[in-house]
Amino acid sequence: MRVAAGVLLIVAAALNLFGGLGYLVGGGLASGSGAFMNKVADEMEASTASDPNAPKIDRTEMNEATGKIAAAGGLLMAFGLYLLVACGVMITGAVYLFKGKAATFIFVAAAMAIIAEAAGMGITGFGPMKLPGIVAGIFAVIGAMDIKKKAAPVAQEATPAA
Repeated sequence: MRVAAGVLLIVAAALNLFGGLGYLVGGGLASGSGAFMNKVADEMEASTASDPNAPKIDRTEMNEATGKIAAAGGLLMAFGLYLLVACGVMITGAVYLFKGKAATFIFVAAAMAIIAEAAGMGITGFGPMKLPGIVAGIFAVIGAMDIKKKAAPVAQEATPAA
């Protein structure tokens, strides 16, 4: 079970790596679009300033819309950064699963994997690419509990014989 959990954690980490990079780029583009739209509006106003029949741009509505887009872009970038951090933690958790050590760290890696997939479902909905992370998180919890169970008797053997 530990080997399967480790392999699935690595697969999910690879998927999170590419997803995290995508969210970072997409969020950056969304955040930058607000400034771009303001520049476009400035250019349109400057080019139509001499024409009295030119339509006027409603800046308040545009500023409100670009503010929402920029805020959403920032959240996407934050989620992308979380996925990249989770990727490193999940790979480290997989190594500890293979070694049979550091059960507490494996619990953290499993939690990060499940949280990443749950948050991803909130953004894009459920899809087949979410399954490796969910299954890896569940398997990692089972593997970590197995490691803790095997480590518990070692602590009890420390009593000296009289």
